[in-house]
Amino acid sequence: MQKQAAITVLTATLLLLAGCPRPVTIGVKSSSVPFSDVQSHLPLLEEKGATLYLEVREWDIGSTGLRDLLADALDRGIRVTLWPLLSTAQGPWANEHNVEAFSTLVRDYMDWLDAEGLHPEWFVVNMENSSAQMDIIKELFYSGDYQALLEILLGNLDPVGFALAVEAYRLLVEEMQGRGYKVMVTTYPFMMDDLHDGDPDIQDLANVPIAGIDWDALTFTPYRTAYSDDLGVEFTPDIVYEYGKLAMMLFGPRARLAVGIIGYSGHGDGYVSPEDLALDISAAKATGIEEIDLFHLGGMIAEGGPGVWLDACEAPPRVPEPDPKVGLARILIQVADALLDGR
Repeated sequence: MQKQAAITVLTATLLLLAGCPRPVTIGVKSSSVPFSDVQSHLPLLEEKGATLYLEVREWDIGSTGLRDLLADALDRGIRVTLWPLLSTAQGPWANEHNVEAFSTLVRDYMDWLDAEGLHPEWFVVNMENSSAQMDIIKELFYSGDYQALLEILLGNLDPVGFALAVEAYRLLVEEMQGRGYKVMVTTYPFMMDDLHDGDPDIQDLANVPIAGIDWDALTFTPYRTAYSDDLGVEFTPDIVYEYGKLAMMLFGPRARLAVGIIGYSGHGDGYVSPEDLALDISAAKATGIEEIDLFHLGGMIAEGGPGVWLDACEAPPRVPEPDPKVGLARILIQVADALLDGR
C-alpha cells in the first residue's frame, strides 16, 4: 500500500509540474437542508459533475421526499453518498460508544433501499467524538481549565473497549461492502498524526476508531475556518495542503479532503467569500487529491447560492506558503501521542 501511495504522489507531482493537473471531483455535503430544497439544486450538481453527500436520520426512513430525491439524483447520474447520523443524544456521529446503534441505523437504511429498489453507490461513516463531550471540551478550553480538560480526555482511554469497537465497525463495513456499497470514513485530520507509531492512542482519546478497518475511501476535514475559530489561531491554506499531502502519502487514491466551512455555523462565520474558499481548493488540488468536498450546501444557499461557490472550485492548483502554526500543531499532537505510550 505504501508503494502504491508513493507512486500516486509522484505521479500527481509530475503532472502538476508538467502543467497537467489531475482531474478533481467536487462533492457537496447537504446537512439539515429539506430534501425538496436539495432536489431543486440537482440540475446544478449534474451540470458541474458534483457528487452529493446527503445527511439522513432515522426518521427519514420511508420518507417520500427522500425517496424522490434519491430517485431523481440517481436518474441524473449524480453519485450519491448517504450520510447517516444518529440523534444528538446518541452521537450524532459514529464513535467508539455507539457502534451498536449506528450499525442498526445503517442496516435499516440498507433494508429500506433494497425495498425501494434504490442503490446509491456510497455510505459515509462520519466518525467524531460525541457532541455532548465536545461541548464540554470547548467550554473547558475557552475557560482555561486545562486540568479538567485533560482529565476528560484521559478518561476516554479504554484500550479494551476501543479494540472491541474497531472490530464491530470492521464487521459492519465488511457487511455493507458485501451488500454492494462502498464505505467511506470522514474524520478529524489530526487522526492521521496517530498513525505513525502503530498504536491508536489519539484515536482512543477522541473515541474514533479509524485504523484496522478496510475503508474504500478516507476523507479528512482540515476545516481552516473552524479550527481557526475554535482554537483562536488563524490558520492559512497550508493546513489543507499539509494534511492533504499526508493523506496521499498514507492512503494514496483512497484519500479525500473536505474543506469548509461555507456559511455561519457553531464554528464561526466561515469563509469570507468564494475567493477565500478558492485558496483552500487550490491548496487541496496541489496535493493530487482527486475529490474535494464542500461543507456545506445550506451555507452555499444562504451565502449567494451554490453556483458561485462551485465556480470557486475551478481555481487551479497552487502550493500555499508554509504556515509554521500547522507544523507546531502537528508536533504537539505527536508529542501527546508519545507521552501516551507510557500509560
